[in-house]
Amino acid sequence: MQTRFRTIAVTAAFVLVAAGCAGDPARPSDTGNAGAASTAAAGGTAADRTLTSASAAPAPGTPAAPGTPAATVTSATVSAAATATTTEGGGGVPAGPSITLAQPSTALAKGIMVNTVIGGGAPVDMVVDTGSNGVLVSRKYVGAAATPMTPARTFTGFGYSSSGNTYSGEWMTATLELGAPGGGDHPAQTVPMAIRVVEEDDVAMMGVGFARGGGGADADLDGPGLNPFLHLTGMSSGAQPSAYVVGLGGVVLGPTAADLAGFQTVALTRNAAGTDWDAAPACVAVPTGGVAAQCGTLLLDTGLGYAIIQAPAGIAPPTVPAATSGTRPSVATGQQVQITVPGMTTPLYDFTVGGAGAPPTVQWGHDLTAGAPFMNVSRYALTQHDYLYDADTGHVGFRSAAGG
Repeated sequence: MQTRFRTIAVTAAFVLVAAGCAGDPARPSDTGNAGAASTAAAGGTAADRTLTSASAAPAPGTPAAPGTPAATVTSATVSAAATATTTEGGGGVPAGPSITLAQPSTALAKGIMVNTVIGGGAPVDMVVDTGSNGVLVSRKYVGAAATPMTPARTFTGFGYSSSGNTYSGEWMTATLELGAPGGGDHPAQTVPMAIRVVEEDDVAMMGVGFARGGGGADADLDGPGLNPFLHLTGMSSGAQPSAYVVGLGGVVLGPTAADLAGFQTVALTRNAAGTDWDAAPACVAVPTGGVAAQCGTLLLDTGLGYAIIQAPAGIAPPTVPAATSGTRPSVATGQQVQITVPGMTTPLYDFTVGGAGAPPTVQWGHDLTAGAPFMNVSRYALTQHDYLYDADTGHVGFRSAAGG
């Protein structure tokens, strides 16, 4: 396995900052907090590139020291004047061009989509889901070039927590060709990778999230190696970084320094197994409802069309009862919800329930994650910030959706 390093030089000063599934039942195919264990990415480690910063993330694979927070609170604002070079095998190689998959104006309401050809099959628009990991797709969309694993392997009980849907099926190996939704050209292609294939109709999920672990019998397959956005052919060759940007205007695969202009990046820590990155920290407050900042972990979930907040028992703003028995109550209309990232001068996501840019609903519950609050801010957070995930260096990043 070749080790490559990519250094981004920035003209802006480094400043301290920090950052952080579930399904949407309105969609034909759901998404969510899918169970998936973390393992080393196929075709390269999740941390074989170094982003210069004032305080670097832990060395790849190095367990965090006791008491280490969920992320290193260190960030850089990357300027438009930034430069990037890639070295592989000791020689300088220009960073390869990025690939942009434009999104239609319906992306906020219907979700981020990527038109995909799987193993030479019929093109299908797949939901891009940062809240789960790996491809889950109906067999009818899988072409003849996809092959069963040897020996054959099946899976059972793969599920999405928000919808409660679970699936069983077959593991297969296939290459994926990726393009903008609606069909046409497919400028990006992955290396052969494992996918989950089911018999149910109209299932087309592309999980591209991290820290979505769950363990189980398929732990050897799960993890970063299942993420199509991290395993393009250019990434495998070292020409592109294993990173992506998601915004309502488009998806950028293998972003260059120019694509990263304006992002504030947050260094993550490795998980205990050294195979993936842990979720980033954030805090939620409802100042109009008497809820002070509750701090835990963040998930910007592009597969979810409503927000979910999990806070300690006894802490809640004004809510309205759930419309359906067994679901969580929702934060009342008119309440101001603020999601902040420690060190940032402005909130990551600041909205009024029922107002412009707000999720249709904000469910409020008390199911903590490892004893701490959890914030799934949904794809509606993209109305205020674009989102970056860099698996090579272990960073997430946020940039004003207005380009500032």
